[in-house]
Amino acid sequence: MQKPSLIYDGDCEFCQYCVDYFKKVTEKQISFIDYQTNTFGISEIDCAKSIHLVVNEIEIYRGSAAAFKALSYGDNNRGWWLYQHLPGFSTLSERIYKWITRHRSLCYRMAKIILGNPWKVGRITFILWTIIALILALTFFKNL
Repeated sequence: MQKPSLIYDGDCEFCQYCVDYFKKVTEKQISFIDYQTNTFGISEIDCAKSIHLVVNEIEIYRGSAAAFKALSYGDNNRGWWLYQHLPGFSTLSERIYKWITRHRSLCYRMAKIILGNPWKVGRITFILWTIIALILALTFFKNL
């Protein structure tokens, strides 16, 4: 069976930065292919807008869903579980993802400062759990 392939923008420094992190976390469970090389039949316009995770011919994820699903191939699938089960998490994740795609250069510079260069694996855990706690708090107070 062929392993999943993450298609990303090979000309984007932020994308490459994230892919380098994904490679560490997924430990060769995924192939990483820049869309300038192969799009797997996905339009170049769609590939330029967001990453795509091609699991098989039927199962294709894009945007933050692709990111969380790809990371689930590592030893931690909490993000993917939250994406699927926590109300509002997927919507918020996609909005954040779209904002990041419009501000890749800024995000790249900020990520290097906050997460290190190369991306330090342990730092993201603290940041993600802080974001998750904020989402849960906002969801709770919104429902009061």
